[in-house]
Amino acid sequence: MKRSLIIGNTPHNTEIFFKDNFGFDLAAVEAAAKKHEAIETDILAYEERVQAVVAVAQELEAENYHDIDRINARKDNVLRLWQYLLELLRARRMRLELSLQLQQNFQV
Repeated sequence: MKRSLIIGNTPHNTEIFFKDNFGFDLAAVEAAAKKHEAIETDILAYEERVQAVVAVAQELEAENYHDIDRINARKDNVLRLWQYLLELLRARRMRLELSLQLQQNFQV
């Protein structure tokens, strides 16, 4: 469910988070690491937008907006999806680093 909700809402296809096609040699894994860094940079650039959603929701709540419950529910959903995306990003980085260490050990 969460996975399908994020696919249309991120700048990258989230399939990358669920497939560990890092390659079978050091050069391929290093290239995958560089690609991951670029993806991280792109995704983390969206944090400002996420914070803007939170700020608008807080402003509406301060002004006693009549449908604040719906606004807060949507804000909470955005935050939940954002945290899930960050978790996926961290987990992939960890798997990538392990793969890189493994390939480096094979080079010795």
